[in-house]
Amino acid sequence: MSKTLFKGGARIAIFFYCPEVTKANIKHNSIVQSTDLFPTLIEIVGGKVSEYKDLDGISLPPSIKSSITINRDAIFGYRAYEDVYASVGEGDWRLLAYRSGELQLYNSTKVIKEVNNRLITNLKNERTCQ
Repeated sequence: MSKTLFKGGARIAIFFYCPEVTKANIKHNSIVQSTDLFPTLIEIVGGKVSEYKDLDGISLPPSIKSSITINRDAIFGYRAYEDVYASVGEGDWRLLAYRSGELQLYNSTKVIKEVNNRLITNLKNERTCQ
């Protein structure tokens, strides 16, 4: 099973080449989502992002041009195959919710790869203390 919504699988590079927006050899460390592509492309081609209501993404050119890192409260991901699930990530924490009802919670402060489900660990610790 592909673990695309785990932090290690969801963190991939995105490249832009648009002479009006980007400069050569600049690295930008913002976290972006695929939902940012639509408003970004609308702005690049001269459209008005404000004409599209309820967009989940944000337009990236203002951040790219000014080299300002985008600060997000949370990152959301969805996967629509196998055991359909969603992820919510905030800071070093990531919650995965499966269609089957299973929940997984990971903290990747030291290691990007999620291997220690904190929900199971905390439940075992609570049972041991009772």
